[in-house]
Amino acid sequence: MRKLIYVFLVLLTFASCEKGYVVENNADDKQQTEPVEPSDAEDNNLPKVDSATKDKDSVINTLPKDTLPVNNKNDNCSVSLAIEKGTGWMLGVKGYIVGDCTKSSSYAEFTSPFTHTQSVLIADKKGETDIRKIMSVCLSGSIYLKREINLVDNPANYNRKLYVHGPTVKYLGFIGMKEVWEYILE
Repeated sequence: MRKLIYVFLVLLTFASCEKGYVVENNADDKQQTEPVEPSDAEDNNLPKVDSATKDKDSVINTLPKDTLPVNNKNDNCSVSLAIEKGTGWMLGVKGYIVGDCTKSSSYAEFTSPFTHTQSVLIADKKGETDIRKIMSVCLSGSIYLKREINLVDNPANYNRKLYVHGPTVKYLGFIGMKEVWEYILE
C-alpha cells in the first residue's frame, strides 16, 4: 500500500510540471495551442528609465503596461478640486511642490533645508503654506519617484509643477495620494 501511495505522489509531482499553453485564434477560427517558455516572458511590471526621462518633462509609469490609465496632460484637476472631492477618487492632479512632510501635518516643512524624503506637498499656488489648501503625495511607492522628486536630494524641485495620477486617500492628515500610478515633473 505504501508503494502505491509513493507511486501516486511521484506521478502527481511529474504531472504538475507541464508547460503552460496559450490558446490563440487563427484567421480561419481554428484553435491552436503553443507552449509558453518562461524565458520568452518579459517582466513588464518594472518601470523603465531612459535618457529621455531626464529631459524637460519626466514621465514614469509605475504600473504594469496593461493596467496603465490613459494619461492626457490636459486631463487633470487642481489641488483645490481634489481636496473638495475628498477621498476615493481616481484623479490626475497638477500642483506646485511647496514642501515635504512626515507622520502628520504638524511635521510639514515649507522652507529649506528640507529633511523628509518620503512625501511632498503640492498646492495650486507657489509658496502656499495654508494646510487647508495643500495635498500630500507619498513618494515611497517607486524608487524613481522618490529619487527624482524628494526635496532633500532635489531642492530645485521646490515650486516646480508636479502632475500625479492615482487614488485619493487621507494621508499624513491631508487629502493626498499614497499610491502614485503615474507622474510628470515639469
